[in-house]
Amino acid sequence: METPCRQLVLSPAEAQWVPETSRHLIDVLAKLGVIGPPVREDTPDRFVIGEAFLQLFSFMGCAPSIELHVADRDMIDWLGFVYVHVSPSLAQPRWLVERGMAKPACPHCQRRTRTWQEHYQAHAAALQCPHCQHTASVCDWRWYDAGACARQFVSIVNVYPKESLPTDTLLSQLNEASGVAWRYFYLHAPLITA
Repeated sequence: METPCRQLVLSPAEAQWVPETSRHLIDVLAKLGVIGPPVREDTPDRFVIGEAFLQLFSFMGCAPSIELHVADRDMIDWLGFVYVHVSPSLAQPRWLVERGMAKPACPHCQRRTRTWQEHYQAHAAALQCPHCQHTASVCDWRWYDAGACARQFVSIVNVYPKESLPTDTLLSQLNEASGVAWRYFYLHAPLITA
């Protein structure tokens, strides 16, 4: 298992969406200037940032400390710089959540809960609302910027929660290029590789 890393993750709003071909999403991200070439030949799913990256992501704080370039491509410290990881398309939607940040909203009553973990039913991947008692799949709950269910993910790696945001321009360009709305969330976990 890989080392957990901080990520700003982009995912399609429709959990079942995947690109037409395995190269399609990579081509779209390259055309938009989000990604450059792969960091190394043996890491075809990990890309250096593209020429438009800093126009497509807003960085917060008075002096965010981020390293945008890899120092040594032969001896890479994967936690030492910002890069983009494009996950493979998954066979089924996967639920990813930053447990400490999550305050999801019930799909029935729309109320949010901080105590969701006490009501999580792992065997069914479902959650019972402590307010209205409605039970629904975790994929039906609204996770805001703390999680999502999807078959495709794009991670901006080594970005801390709330340190960066995708611009509205990027999200609308992804929507236009893919035909599906995109959202984002923060995650501290290993990269999604299968």
